Amino acid sequence: MARRKIVIVPGDLIGSNTVIEELARDRFGHRRFRVVCNLCRAQRDVFGQAIAKRCHSCANRESTAATWTNPAVRSRRSAGISRALKGHSVGSEIRRHIGATVHARWIEGAYSHVVWNREPLSASVRKRIGLALRGRKRPLAVGIKIGNALRGRRRTATQRARFSMAIKLKWQDPIYRTAVLQGRKSAPNKLETSLQPVLAEFGFRYTGGGDFWVHRKDGSHNPDFKKTGERKLVEVWGDYWHRGENPDDLQTWYATMGYDCLILWESEVNAGRARDRVRKWLNSTS
Repeated sequence: MARRKIVIVPGDLIGSNTVIEELARDRFGHRRFRVVCNLCRAQRDVFGQAIAKRCHSCANRESTAATWTNPAVRSRRSAGISRALKGHSVGSEIRRHIGATVHARWIEGAYSHVVWNREPLSASVRKRIGLALRGRKRPLAVGIKIGNALRGRRRTATQRARFSMAIKLKWQDPIYRTAVLQGRKSAPNKLETSLQPVLAEFGFRYTGGGDFWVHRKDGSHNPDFKKTGERKLVEVWGDYWHRGENPDDLQTWYATMGYDCLILWESEVNAGRARDRVRKWLNSTS
């Protein structure tokens, strides 16, 4: 009995009778050969005609790929993988490999195009991400490493325009706007804190943390204090930070939106003249 020759065939071609037959004929000149999958090394004997099937491993891969296209199956398996990996740390070698892979894909351009132009995340997804990240703090070393990696880089004009538009659209959401402002300024400063008891006597409450906004097409303002039930505002200006500014400009801006605004300077508050100024102003505008 003649020895059967061996043909090593890529796994994705096992089962293609015509391709296997042509490979064997070109190499050996006859049709008596053995097929070996180059992925799993499974061997299939072929007699008379080129009849071969995918090996068990390749068949499983094909079946898995077909099953993974089902959204329900993919979601269920992804959740199971996430639960299994929760709490596991990724080794430094794997992190370097992932970083190099993502960097290479980003340089190609197609990946970055998908990232910049993808659909925004749904509210439920954003909520889950927020809950998962709540309480986590980035290590100082990681922050320094990210800063060093980004230092000197500059977004293209298209990226900057797209980023600016995305932020402007998000800023229209009052929940997002309030959360950002409260994160930046969660409590009044010392000057505003000292003024709160005085203004509370006249029915004013602190709104400088983003609780109240006055919007106009050319911009928005977040006043420091607002009188409950009335369109009266109080802004507190520091002598240093607002030096050279004209209070009339801001008061005129508020007036176009139907609000009366009083601006108290830091020097007036420290001198104890704030109460008298507020009383006289309310009497003149009532």
